[in-house]
Order: sequence, then C-alpha cells, then structure tokens
Amino acid sequence: MSHDASGPKQLPRRDFLKIASITTLGLAVPSRLLRAMPISTPDGAGEPLLAIGYAEAVPKAGENVRVRSASSVLTGDPSFLQRGARVKFSSFARAEQYRNQRANGVAVDVVYDALSYTPSQLPRFRAWSYAGRESGDHVSGPIAFSVPVTATDGLQLVLRRMTAGVAETAANAPRGVATENEISAKFTMSSDAGALKLCRGAYVIAFREGSADNLSSWNAFRLADDNGNLVLMPAPFTYVVMTIDYAS
Repeated sequence: MSHDASGPKQLPRRDFLKIASITTLGLAVPSRLLRAMPISTPDGAGEPLLAIGYAEAVPKAGENVRVRSASSVLTGDPSFLQRGARVKFSSFARAEQYRNQRANGVAVDVVYDALSYTPSQLPRFRAWSYAGRESGDHVSGPIAFSVPVTATDGLQLVLRRMTAGVAETAANAPRGVATENEISAKFTMSSDAGALKLCRGAYVIAFREGSADNLSSWNAFRLADDNGNLVLMPAPFTYVVMTIDYAS
C-alpha cells in the first residue's frame, strides 16, 4: 500500500543503522547542576534558537513522519486551555561538527503565568539544558511535566545561553518572561502567520551553535522512532525533541 508523503512510513533497517551512527548522543546522562563553558567554536554563536519544527503525529517504532515549520500550522488547539499541557523533552542530538567541543550551554525554561505576579517576577524553572564539553557533552535527562495554558500567553518557553562560569542556584536562577538577551517561544492558540501554534504532537527545537548554522525550510526533514528514541533525518544541526499532549 502506498503512503502519503506527510504520513508515517516504515523505516528500512539500513536507514536505522545510518541514524544510529549520527545520533549517539541520547539522554542517558542524569540531570545535575551545570556550569557553563565558554564558547570555543571558531565563529561564535549568537542567539541560541535556530528554528522550531513540528510533526503532527509522534512516530511509532519503525516509522517516520514529515516535519514542517511550527508557525505554518493554521491555529492552535483551544482544548489546552481547559486540559493543560503535558510536556516532555525526550531526545537530543548534537551536530557532528560540534560534538565534544566546549561551548556555553543552552537552557530551556518554562514560565508559569501565576496570579499576583508582575511579568518580570513570574515563576520560571529550567526544564532542560545542555552544555558542550571536550570530555563529553552534558545533557539533561528525559523529563515530563504538566503546565497550565492561558488564552493570552499559551505555553511560554524561554531559551537562553547559560552564564559562563556561574553555577545556577535557586538564589540566582532567572525569573519572569524573557529578557532582551533571551528568546521567548510562546505556543498559543493564535492564527497569526508566523506565530508558534500549540498542538498535540512533536516539536523539534533546533539550536544555533555557530554563525554558519542555517535552516531555510523543514521540507527535507523527517522525524523517526529509533527504538524509542526520536531522531531527526537528516540532522545537520543540534536539536532537542519536545512532545506535547493534553495534561488531563
């Protein structure tokens, strides 16, 4: 039976072997306190977010699905307003050209839209992070959590570079919405062109580690399940996969 180009496809075993050779970085390393490392890539990095892709269906074992821009979805799912979002960071791979190089880390924070707080004081927690090291890249372990969703701001993420040489503690961890040195990623119910839409499925967050990193289109990419590990094909940049479902 033939398959639609956007639907799931069975992944040949030889392709799994190719994937395995380029996705040796998983999430087996347990979470622990990170100390950021200074950048040593040849040309620096700039802001950490390269792009965000979206797959409507999370692929099953042996399948792969089409990835498109998260902003190309027509509208978000309003059911999240009542049911909340269950968010999971599941799979990470660092681009081959950057592996085991020292680099300042990138953190992904979640902002909680709580009552009686000003925007700059809203509760925020670090959900996931990675830091490049010559002895082996340090990556947070898999994590899943539930978060309320609001009509105004949806699901709020903040992407930021870890402060070089500073160990984060409860006392100095950032709070509130994104500052000018951070990237705000709001997944909402908006139908505006260019806005990130909040839907059930898998999101691929692509990171910029060097000025040569670029992504003009997601059309050539597929997301596959390789023995329970979600992997992007091809994978020319560093990325993490985030899945979202209803919390209840």
